[in-house]
Amino acid sequence: MNLYVDGKGIGFNHYREYLPERAADFPRPKRIRCKDTMSRFHQHWDFCFVSGVKRGAFDVKLESHHLFAGTAGRSDEPCNLIMLDRKVHEQVKTEAVPLRLLLWCKWMHDKAGTDWVRMSVLRGSFLPDLLVDPKVLETWRANQGIPNMPPLPIIRGRA
Repeated sequence: MNLYVDGKGIGFNHYREYLPERAADFPRPKRIRCKDTMSRFHQHWDFCFVSGVKRGAFDVKLESHHLFAGTAGRSDEPCNLIMLDRKVHEQVKTEAVPLRLLLWCKWMHDKAGTDWVRMSVLRGSFLPDLLVDPKVLETWRANQGIPNMPPLPIIRGRA
């Protein structure tokens, strides 16, 4: 079964088939700098991908976040961007908002902009297993007064 299919038609459980066996052999990513892409992304998405809070609600400020910075710097491309409210953004890379959760939220809200292979190349290694921790989402949504989403299982990429 092809699970969590990205915008290129590749399921998360199959994306490794399109990459070298070792992350050390990944192609070196070319950094893309594009203010237009950043502007369009910010205008298009009016809610936080994690908390679900909409722009303007509770005086929320939304911020575009680069999922992967890489050695060449941040690459401005849709698969590398996620919309977050300031509270969530401040907790990125902590136990409260791990990359595994951000990747799942990216896919949930922006399937067309998700590209598992390119994201791996930008990261310079294979992606972590997707994680939907219902407690994390419940906490964020409870804090924001938003109903809970149904929990989904951990999805592992094929090794």
